[in-house]
Amino acid sequence: MTLTLNINNEEKLFVIGSFVPARVFRQAVQAQRILSKEDISEEDLDLVVGIVVNAFSNQFTIDELYDGLDARSFLSTITNTITTIINGVTNDTHR
Repeated sequence: MTLTLNINNEEKLFVIGSFVPARVFRQAVQAQRILSKEDISEEDLDLVVGIVVNAFSNQFTIDELYDGLDARSFLSTITNTITTIINGVTNDTHR
């Protein structure tokens, strides 16, 4: 899984490593629950963004994600990242 952020007016590509700790899966489940709520608070959003940063092994900061991702694709990118983590782990268990 990859994520492209605009940092210092330069597009930077980040990749989730081949090893995804089980804790990241647990956090992704928590994030999915938060994202399914009708009303997401700023604190909830910060928590979910932190989970995405953690999933990418802190290759970038929460601020770099907020500032480097286009607002028009922000929520879909975050949601897709969380879903991909969950689906990737659950799909691997069926092999």
